[in-house]
Amino acid sequence: MPIIPHSRQGWLRLLVFPFAAYLLIAPALSFLVALHSSSKLNGVPIFVGHGSEAHLNYGLIAVGLAEYLTIGSAFVCAIRLYRRSGEVMKPLPIVAILIFGVTALISGLQFVFPQILFEFRRSSEALWAGEWWRLVTPLFVQSAGWSQCVNNGLAALFLLPLAEKFYGKRLLALYFVSGIIGSEVFFYTLEPSPNGGGSSVAIYGVMGGLFIFAFRHRREFPRSTIGFVISGLCPSVFLGFRHDFHGTGILTGALLACMMRTRLQTIPKTPPNTALEPTATAP
Repeated sequence: MPIIPHSRQGWLRLLVFPFAAYLLIAPALSFLVALHSSSKLNGVPIFVGHGSEAHLNYGLIAVGLAEYLTIGSAFVCAIRLYRRSGEVMKPLPIVAILIFGVTALISGLQFVFPQILFEFRRSSEALWAGEWWRLVTPLFVQSAGWSQCVNNGLAALFLLPLAEKFYGKRLLALYFVSGIIGSEVFFYTLEPSPNGGGSSVAIYGVMGGLFIFAFRHRREFPRSTIGFVISGLCPSVFLGFRHDFHGTGILTGALLACMMRTRLQTIPKTPPNTALEPTATAP
């Protein structure tokens, strides 16, 4: 088996599958590390109680499993969409590059100039004082540090070009409306003192859009695809009730996608390889 791929499908497997594997394994590793060290997961103690009465925080475990199920289902659907959507890199995903580039630039600068994180993160006091841009700017900073930058960056690099292939410039609405409504509005409304920032909820909104696209084209995929769509959307409702705004991001993106037209009306099947077929010779 050659190490260097000689076809677009080969490059697709080489580039896409490692991204998907990392993004599926990383949450599980984070949970296992937190469980082993009896520490916190996403700022919430993994154990509650003291001494002999200490026990696992089952609500946190349920939220973690729901998120993991949602992420896994989204990436299975995305891989199937990649494999059936023709040439992945055409046309050039300008909108995806713009979103990724601006977010990466600002997220990188926050480590050089910490004041950027302070000025861009969520702050109810600043919002009520007239800094309305704080509804949007938290999507461009990663308050949890390098790990959040890597995870969200890889997820965006994996999902945004695919979503732009199907939704075109509507990706801007899918990304930012999901991020603002699914995250920032709920944060400022339901959380007593919102802080921090991150692009994950906007990326989850893009996941919701891909779920809807896969559902619309379910007849062109294996029957199990509809199961992955359901297992991705249903846990989002649970996450929303648990005030985990990744769930509201997915649901917002899914609702938006239901009202959008897609760029590709049908998904082209991979053409047969005719390179080795004999050609007719002239008489």
